[in-house]
Amino acid sequence: MKKTAIVLMVITILSKVMGFAREMSLGYFYGTGAITDAFLIAFTIPGVLFNFVSNGVTTGYIPMFTRIESEEGREKAHRFTANLTNILLIIALIVCVIGLVFTEPIVHIFAAGYTGERLQYTVYFTRFMMFSVFAIGTSSVFRGYLNQHGSFVVPASTGFIMNFFTIGAIILSARFHNLRYLAIGGVAAQIIQYIAFPAAAKKSGYTHSAVLDFSDKHVRAIVMLALPIIVGVAVQDINRIVDNSLASIIMEEGGVTILTFANRMVGFVSGIVIISITTAIYPTLSRLANQRKITEMKDTFRQSMSMMNLLVFPAVTGLMIFSTPIVNLLFGRGKFGPEAVVLTGSALTFYAPSLLGMSIREVLARMFYSLRDTRTPAVNAVITVILNITFSVALSFFIGLNGLALGTTIATILGAVLLFYVLRVRLRGLSLTRLIGSTVKILVASVLMGLAGYAFYRFMAGSIGDNLRLLLSIVISAGVYGVLILLLRVEEARQMLDLVQARIRRK
Repeated sequence: MKKTAIVLMVITILSKVMGFAREMSLGYFYGTGAITDAFLIAFTIPGVLFNFVSNGVTTGYIPMFTRIESEEGREKAHRFTANLTNILLIIALIVCVIGLVFTEPIVHIFAAGYTGERLQYTVYFTRFMMFSVFAIGTSSVFRGYLNQHGSFVVPASTGFIMNFFTIGAIILSARFHNLRYLAIGGVAAQIIQYIAFPAAAKKSGYTHSAVLDFSDKHVRAIVMLALPIIVGVAVQDINRIVDNSLASIIMEEGGVTILTFANRMVGFVSGIVIISITTAIYPTLSRLANQRKITEMKDTFRQSMSMMNLLVFPAVTGLMIFSTPIVNLLFGRGKFGPEAVVLTGSALTFYAPSLLGMSIREVLARMFYSLRDTRTPAVNAVITVILNITFSVALSFFIGLNGLALGTTIATILGAVLLFYVLRVRLRGLSLTRLIGSTVKILVASVLMGLAGYAFYRFMAGSIGDNLRLLLSIVISAGVYGVLILLLRVEEARQMLDLVQARIRRK
């Protein structure tokens, strides 16, 4: 599991770097104006609309495929996969038509404050982007199939491909002053990223068929399994809709861009660490649950959380301390001016701690899904969304955009704590002695790391350029953290070091 998670992290880092390059290109050429606001919302809408379905299918597919293959054989499992894929294509067609007919009302849901030029741009981009739901739908099944068969590289590489083509579309659009390049390039990038999925699935032994059976018992079962999952795994998308819609009201222009760019940096860590680890452990948890090996499931949970904490705690510390310098390094050029840098950095400071809640909740949710309990995470997601709306609206009156970020953070952490309590009751106890011990050590190392990095950053002020000063501070912080976790004998750090050394020796 650790080896797979590390490989996924490396691939995800490359994808996220390209993601930053995409946002840097967008910020450089279009700043925080109406076009950027419109494109970011339009880019989000199709994914969110269909992710409610595709995320539920992907998450529910793995345990369902495992059960069908073990009870009825591989051929039946492949038939189920083909049938589910074909049904999703029909659903995608329905979603696409609805999106094209009711584009403007849908945009108002995602950005309630958009009017005039911003609204027109967003509607224009969204009508192109709606065609991406076909690729999103089919990929949700193939992603689950590939992960189930131990193939993680192709699914993890999609972000790199999408971002590469999106950057090309942004540059062409700015170069020729034609927004059609941005619209067509955006939807093409969304579709092209999944082009390798069918071939990779075929290589793993899958053969697609033209079966279409809505009454299939396995389809009905996954629908019942997926409905609560759809609510549960969509919590971050719902929170993002709430934040963006409120931001479009609070700040006439640029609010959505500022929150989106701040969220992208949080998403960088989330994608590298949280998604990589949960993707790697989910098939294992499903198999252990199917074999009723609860003790082993608890051990996998503790190992996953320890590994998560080892990487999330220092990331949160670094994002909070160096928020504005990081934003300046990544986006502070072209039409993305100093005021936008400060506002985005401030939002990032308040968003960063939400990673703690995200990491806990994602692992906990996979535990429940493996136990075929999809209702509990769904109820927790609804509670989290209600908390997010309440805190975000209340805090935005006092601190504006930062209130939206802080409200999301508070809601995410509280939701994770509640879900953990339910799991502990469900499993009749969950010993956390070792986990707490390692977490305290990691917290101490993260705080000392932050102090050392900040001290160096302040000490070197005026001596070298700001960006070089930031990069050196990050390097020093990473070095201090690495030494501290080894001196404090954090077991997970030693295991990761041994894994890297073994990899080097093999080469």
